[in-house]
Amino acid sequence: MQTIGQFIREKRTARGLSLRSLALRAGISPPFLSDIERGRRFPSDRSREKLAPLLGVEKKQLDQFDYRKDLPAIIELLKNHPDLQKAFRQIVQRIHDGKLQPVELAKLLSGA
Repeated sequence: MQTIGQFIREKRTARGLSLRSLALRAGISPPFLSDIERGRRFPSDRSREKLAPLLGVEKKQLDQFDYRKDLPAIIELLKNHPDLQKAFRQIVQRIHDGKLQPVELAKLLSGA
């Protein structure tokens, strides 16, 4: 499963753009773009809007990576289901320990 940072880096390099040149053309700082590509930060809606045409993609392609809109519903679900809280903590710990890969979890949940 690709992250937005990986997607941006892939498109940037395919277009022969340096990180610095893309950042400056998009009106964001190179360190900020570097953090996005490394998964440390997430681009705002406005930043995604500026980056998309420079990468030769539609903004909606970048928007598909924005998981933040789901967080309030996830938090509410966890608050209301103690058993789910425990299961979620176990999943996070297994991923953190390298005993479970996110792609494996996605396959399990999809029934594949």
